[in-house]
Amino acid sequence: MFQSIKKIFGGSGHRLNEDLSYGEAFKALESQAKRSRAELAERIDTPPEMLYYLASDEKADIRKKVAQNAATPMQANELLVEDPADEVRTELARKIARLLPDMQTQERDVIRERALSMLQRLADDKMTNVRAALSDTLKDSDLIPRSLAQKLAKDGSSIVCLPVLEYSPLLSDDDLIEVIAGSTAEGAIEKVARRENVSPNVSEAVAASLDVAAIAALLVNKNAQMREETLDKIIDQAETVEGLHQPLVLKSDLSLRAVRRISSFVVRALVEQLAERNDLPPEVKNHLQKQIEFKLDEETDVDHLGTDVKSLKKEFDKNGLTEEQLVQIAQKGNATLIAYALHLITKIAEKKIARILETESAEGLVSLCWHANFAMRSAHELQKGLHFKADKILLPRAGFDFPLSEADMKWQVEYFQLET
Repeated sequence: MFQSIKKIFGGSGHRLNEDLSYGEAFKALESQAKRSRAELAERIDTPPEMLYYLASDEKADIRKKVAQNAATPMQANELLVEDPADEVRTELARKIARLLPDMQTQERDVIRERALSMLQRLADDKMTNVRAALSDTLKDSDLIPRSLAQKLAKDGSSIVCLPVLEYSPLLSDDDLIEVIAGSTAEGAIEKVARRENVSPNVSEAVAASLDVAAIAALLVNKNAQMREETLDKIIDQAETVEGLHQPLVLKSDLSLRAVRRISSFVVRALVEQLAERNDLPPEVKNHLQKQIEFKLDEETDVDHLGTDVKSLKKEFDKNGLTEEQLVQIAQKGNATLIAYALHLITKIAEKKIARILETESAEGLVSLCWHANFAMRSAHELQKGLHFKADKILLPRAGFDFPLSEADMKWQVEYFQLET
């Protein structure tokens, strides 16, 4: 008995017929049963005026279904733009953005303009998730005004701006460079670097940003166009930024000069990865193999050489080592420290330097210095610091020139296998 009365007066409502008549729809609406109103709100054959009426329903989940319904009339959609429930506005944003491609025919220009006006208002919504739903749906659309794409790209929230920054075809190079220069959204520059096509000017701006994650993404983006001078700047940064080493090695179109530079500071495993490339001539592969051998020597444990050597290695890893610093080390007369400093600064294997010192070959040491582009003054200080016998020390010719001929020094370099 109770169930019969409940059905007559609406209660929880009943499933509507598959073919909905106007009378049945009106009766369901009039019953005020939530289940019936919810079904009316989501059916595409519900009369437009009833959907408009349901757009003001007291229940947010009913209004949400109206917002999702593709058949909801424009007047009801415009009403929902100001809905107090952000989940309603979020669903409306998704729907309007999704329906935009179907509004392209000439007779629907007015409808399309009203839809675009709603999208602009939703792009200004105070709730981030509403703007994010809009951005995600419109991220790769070319049917919206460029101004709307720009607004979303410059949004201060990452979940709003990132999809548009990565995919929107409407953003110009100037737009992207402006974002790189001024955006505070985390990940914004990285998304620009991941775009399907990145111009040389945008690549330069990404490189200048010093954003390691973005530069790494740029390096592995095969469609990113990059000038040689831009890559040079990145390589300069990478010498002290380990996070860029792997991406540099993975870059597909490295010049031979770049390969040589990169191999000088990345770890042995990455040099080995470089050496496996198929686009390298034999002389470059030979150079990389020597770098691998050097790095193998460099990886040996230096604990047994004392705290001075460990401190030198730590300082070298942090700041490098200059020729003038090498001379200062030589003047202190610690042969072990001098030999290791020579190894670090010239990148010549320790065992090769040790061979010169064991034989006390002044010719070999002077030739090593010449090969490393040191001054003869430095070679003289090194001979003294290593305690070469006075009668074996080679003195500068005319005060500063190397005392050996270039041919003789080349022979010494080859004999001691000092090429790097």
